[in-house]
Amino acid sequence: MSLFSLIGVSHATTGGNKFAGFEFTLSGTRALTADLKAMPADLLRAQRRALVAVKRKVPTEARRDIQREYKLKAGRIKQGLRIRVTPTGIKLIGSARGINAIQLGATWSRRNKIGAKFSAFRGAPNEQHPGTFIATGRSGNRLVFERRGKGRLPLDAVYIASIGQMLKHQGRPDRIANFAQDVLTSELDRLLHITA
Repeated sequence: MSLFSLIGVSHATTGGNKFAGFEFTLSGTRALTADLKAMPADLLRAQRRALVAVKRKVPTEARRDIQREYKLKAGRIKQGLRIRVTPTGIKLIGSARGINAIQLGATWSRRNKIGAKFSAFRGAPNEQHPGTFIATGRSGNRLVFERRGKGRLPLDAVYIASIGQMLKHQGRPDRIANFAQDVLTSELDRLLHITA
């Protein structure tokens, strides 16, 4: 028995499109927060603790889910994830800034005139991308670039999907929302000593 159930998943953007992600709404949250005075203190404490557990565990599960598909290090994914508890549920937000191909372990040497080698997806072999190379950008960071024309300039940095875009596709919002609901249910059951 649980006080919460998953209502739905909706896509959300905040901060002038600086972050993109999704929000899932849990039924029962509004009813609990509306009747704060009528609630026993143990129930309110259990709700707060359960939401803290969800807030702690959901970003880790989202990172693992993204890593199953993409060849990114855990620290880079974690850097682009934010989570917020809202009055109606939980909001998981991913950075909308693209990730440079250097984060995928791209390799290139001056002797290799064809291009840098990298692959975005886990398990896929590194492919050579003609016209790309690794150089130091204006920020002082090593990045993968490609030339836009026949001359040496202008250059464009090579980016793959952002963490926000990774969060939104291939059923990931539903998987993470179901994981969050399972965590919330088990935590509330444990804290309130409810057995199903």
